[in-house]
Amino acid sequence: MWITPTIRPHTPFRLDTAAASRFNGRMNSIFASSSAFGVASPFGGSSVFGTDGTCSCHGIVDASRNLVSARVSQTRLASEAILAPRSRGDAIPWEGNAASLFRQRLNQCAVDARLVEHNAQTVLSLCWGA
Repeated sequence: MWITPTIRPHTPFRLDTAAASRFNGRMNSIFASSSAFGVASPFGGSSVFGTDGTCSCHGIVDASRNLVSARVSQTRLASEAILAPRSRGDAIPWEGNAASLFRQRLNQCAVDARLVEHNAQTVLSLCWGA
């Protein structure tokens, strides 16, 4: 602990967690109650509808799907980039234990890359409900 002119070892902080926690701009508090029984609502007493009455969930889902789709495309490109060194490594005129280990590890990298690509494609199909 360090010496400060006050008795507090740190700067004061706000205890108003309802004002500090923001989910997406419309849902402002996890402690607000929206039912007659006083049960805390995870939506903070706000509906998911915007001020114009349209549901914002569809736009959020579409944006999330587009983001996942972009990441899957990047994963596919990275996976294909891993296959090029593998084919070049096979073309090297090199023999012995070191060459075998080198080629085994390149092959394992290619297998792992294909597995990651397959898993990313599975996530994308789950996002689209297939």
